Amino acid sequence: ETAEALDTLVKEGKVRYIGVSNFMPSQVEMLQSYMKNKIVINQIELSVKNTENYFNGVTDDAFTRRMPLMAWSPLGGGSVFSGEDEQSVRLRSVLEEIASRYGTTIDTIMYAWLFIHPVRIAAITGTMQTDRMKKAVEALEIKLSYDEWYQILEASRGFPVP
Repeated sequence: ETAEALDTLVKEGKVRYIGVSNFMPSQVEMLQSYMKNKIVINQIELSVKNTENYFNGVTDDAFTRRMPLMAWSPLGGGSVFSGEDEQSVRLRSVLEEIASRYGTTIDTIMYAWLFIHPVRIAAITGTMQTDRMKKAVEALEIKLSYDEWYQILEASRGFPVP
């Protein structure tokens, strides 16, 4: 019924494209198998603080489908800026070091970390503040090295990545 309703919305011109939120690969496949129109995006939680979707098949599935992802909470809820938990402290240290190399701020580096992934990740900034939106746009110009990307991932996870 859901698939049929979504296809009807596209057919009637009420929506142009279909996207899903927080779907696992099997859920995307199941819904897509009943639809005429292609599911074009999956909105997921993804940030330097929450890397789970890099390891549970969601990102791999999106890459296979050539379906970009939309990251909600791309700054990890802001805890990296002032959190005192071990993960936030580790991340802040690495992000500050990398940000200083690029002459920017850690939030710009957090966005750049998402944007460099080849699956094409868009960030939902969740802000109306122009200066914060500018940080996300600035990140499009920063091309982190693979070593820097993995330094951030290791700081997030708390152990070396093989």
